[in-house]
Amino acid sequence: MLTQDELLILQKKVEIIARNAGQFVLSRWSDVLPQSKGVEGDIVTEVDAKVEEQLKHALSGLVDGAYFFGEESGGELDGEYLWIIDPIDGTKNFAHKMPAFYVQFALLYKKNPILGIVYTPLGDQMFSASYGNGCYLNSVRIDASELPPINKSMIDIDFGGTELLDWKINTLKKLANEVYRVRISAGMFAVYLLTGGTHAFVVINPTTKLWDQAPRIILFQEAGFEVEQFEVDGHKVILASKGELFLKLKEIIINTVAL
Repeated sequence: MLTQDELLILQKKVEIIARNAGQFVLSRWSDVLPQSKGVEGDIVTEVDAKVEEQLKHALSGLVDGAYFFGEESGGELDGEYLWIIDPIDGTKNFAHKMPAFYVQFALLYKKNPILGIVYTPLGDQMFSASYGNGCYLNSVRIDASELPPINKSMIDIDFGGTELLDWKINTLKKLANEVYRVRISAGMFAVYLLTGGTHAFVVINPTTKLWDQAPRIILFQEAGFEVEQFEVDGHKVILASKGELFLKLKEIIINTVAL
């Protein structure tokens, strides 16, 4: 595996790559045209494909033998090193002029994220992290602060669609009865767990993809949050928080049954 020093050097290089890609995305925001992906409710734009190719070209050669997998073009989900690319996370928002979209990608080693980038071009916010080197926002280190008790906490939930609806609704109700406020953002504000905008991120969306979560996972871990992937009656869950709040949220989720 790459050393911490090698990862830190790589992190600085890919921050530049991500910013260039994000600024290109922003330059096309005013004239983008959405197209159907062929899946109901799912769309893509020509910008997604162009940015993905731009990122693949720029990242190519930075890690010897690394494979690529892009949301739009697919690829090999194999190999010791793997770049996972989401050229525009929040394509629907981007296409419909909503100011919540990101360029994000991660480097995996043996299927575990070891470097992650989430860049929001509208705010010029560069979230970056690599294994053992901490988490940064625009080069300023982020460390997880103490979190409030559960009744004063705000949690962000990636809920997904109608899959497993009874179980998800009951989970949502159980959580909402315990916390101060629940936000359902499809992960669009997940990264702001790092800044204190929320206090936990919960994924109960069975259709979530690796490219959605891998960059966030390494960012959260390097900032000092606990991140765990587990199953409840065969339903996959991802939980990111820390301390007592993490334990209480996990207990609620595990003990939730379908309506």
